[in-house]
Amino acid sequence: MNITYKPFDQKTYNENDPIARKLATEILSKKGFTVIENPDKYARDLILVGTDRFIEVERSLTWTTPFWKYDFFNLLHRKFKNYKDGKCYCMTFNHDFTKFLMIMPDIMQQYANEELLVSNRGKVVKGEMVSKIPEKYLNIHNV
Repeated sequence: MNITYKPFDQKTYNENDPIARKLATEILSKKGFTVIENPDKYARDLILVGTDRFIEVERSLTWTTPFWKYDFFNLLHRKFKNYKDGKCYCMTFNHDFTKFLMIMPDIMQQYANEELLVSNRGKVVKGEMVSKIPEKYLNIHNV
């Protein structure tokens, strides 16, 4: 299978990742969790201290509405490695950081499966391989 990946963009990373990590840490801390940034910058973003759990944090540049307007969440093939062991939550913020969605580790593990891959027809990278997680598994919250 020939898999297309979006090239890494340092500028986009710098504009989105630090803000998303900071906000995720603040939200989870208010809920009573102790969260630290993973010192390994190539591993999952955040560590839930005192557990064997992690959080991968993203900002969706295409989620620009106050509600989720899609039937699926696209789990990018290049992110599968973060979810295969069933220990990582997915936390994705909308474009303006007013909403976020959480997907449980067991769901992420289930969908981080090469047999479920389809070609993405979205805006980011046409042809990038994704696994489509049904909307019913998304827990959407206000920031």
